[in-house]
Amino acid sequence: MEVLKLLDANSSGWNVLLIAFCECIAVNVYGVSRFIKDLQLMIGVKFCRCLRFNSWCQMWWKINWAIITPALVTFVIVFSASDQQIPKGYPLLVEIIAWCMMVAAFSLISLKALWNIWHEQGTLKQRVLSLLRPSVWWGPALKEHRQLVLQYIPDFVVDPEAMPMPEESKFSEDTA
Repeated sequence: MEVLKLLDANSSGWNVLLIAFCECIAVNVYGVSRFIKDLQLMIGVKFCRCLRFNSWCQMWWKINWAIITPALVTFVIVFSASDQQIPKGYPLLVEIIAWCMMVAAFSLISLKALWNIWHEQGTLKQRVLSLLRPSVWWGPALKEHRQLVLQYIPDFVVDPEAMPMPEESKFSEDTA
């Protein structure tokens, strides 16, 4: 039973908060307006159906994703960190395992981000900026749904399979 208490106390709280904070940052980098339009495209309806309050409703979602949610998550992280207590009565090895469980999920996300940056081409700034831009394959799977994205992203690639391949990635006869 003690193992389950330890697992419950150390594997969910911090990870969820840090991942939620990173998700808020990702939505802000991606663009809150674009994110809202993507959600509306995915669910097939607008969030705010009442035309009278449509602009207020969209403003609420923008403020919520850009300011309120990151601020609340930061508030919870700061005050839960100040109230963090190390459980007493456990051996040192158990405390080390507890700390490892706390950072496991978030560290895997961070390591994957560093892996992607390391394997990208260019300077560090070019690598990061390249990874912040969606690839031509990003978006809905069906072509008719991809055409709907053109309503708010004019340079969106509807059919990435029809694009010519870059010169350096073409199959050459020398490698056959």
